[in-house]
Amino acid sequence: MKKISEIETRGINAVKKLRMHRLSRGDFFMINSNSLPPDHCYLEYPGGAIKLVIYESGAKNFTIVHELEAEESSNLRKRFDLESIH
Repeated sequence: MKKISEIETRGINAVKKLRMHRLSRGDFFMINSNSLPPDHCYLEYPGGAIKLVIYESGAKNFTIVHELEAEESSNLRKRFDLESIH
């Protein structure tokens, strides 16, 4: 049986690969964080912008709360160990 850390590592690597795939094809990527309220998340866009948004239950849209400044985006990527797309 594999160790939990090995399984976690594979899962993290799969999510990072999915992120790069989505961004490279022009789609946004959703970043969830336990430090945010349950209905909040970050959306990262192919151009490098990251926005804090609220998902409206039952709606197909997000409400933008805040667009992160370059330094905030960089810090968020470091926090989640995400490589820069530029």
